[in-house]
Amino acid sequence: FPVTIGFGIYAGVSSKTLYVRHNKFLNNTVNGTVYGVYVGAGNTITNAFVHNNIVQGSRRSSATGSGTYNGIYMTGYLTAQVYNNRVSDVFSKAGHTGSHYGYYDFASGAGGSLNFYNNTIDSIYTRGTGVVWGAYFSNGATTNRNIYSNKVTRLYSQGGLSGYGLYLGSGDTTHIYKNEISQIRLDSARSLTVAGIYLVSGAGYRVYNNMLHDYSAPNAFASANNAS
Repeated sequence: FPVTIGFGIYAGVSSKTLYVRHNKFLNNTVNGTVYGVYVGAGNTITNAFVHNNIVQGSRRSSATGSGTYNGIYMTGYLTAQVYNNRVSDVFSKAGHTGSHYGYYDFASGAGGSLNFYNNTIDSIYTRGTGVVWGAYFSNGATTNRNIYSNKVTRLYSQGGLSGYGLYLGSGDTTHIYKNEISQIRLDSARSLTVAGIYLVSGAGYRVYNNMLHDYSAPNAFASANNAS
């Protein structure tokens, strides 16, 4: 049913240990901002376990608006295990300007860690001008991140400036390996970037044994990169 802000699961609690697992958020219509799974809300979670969730089939009923799409959104944790989740089949109509994130991570506390593995992000499609991000890891104080054995595929924006498979802000030790990132397409004629793995800044990145293929921006005049 159409709503302005939609949450499949909202876990805004302070907890030593939090489990969000084996849930399904399916075939929902949202006009504004949507969160399939939302964990954190500014509270402190010592250990978060988010696994075996399915967020699938979100549609926007309006051809206008700027709300963001977030399949899984994480913030406020110290350590987290995020694995075996699936975010897929997202569609926005032409005229929509909001960004689309399969997974959004707003960092953890200093000294924290994240293991993000065996997740699938498949078929995020917008006919509007929003940027598409398979998985976005923001700037933050996370000390150790392991991002491996994930599949990101079929990201499409008709009018967006950029598309990213994995996007990482600053962080300390980060290992990115055995991920498959494919089929990112942007049809805009404006300046844009298509990137499988995009590293902004930070120390200790290790990127190895990833498979990156099938990117296209046929109408653009800027850059298309596997990793930058």
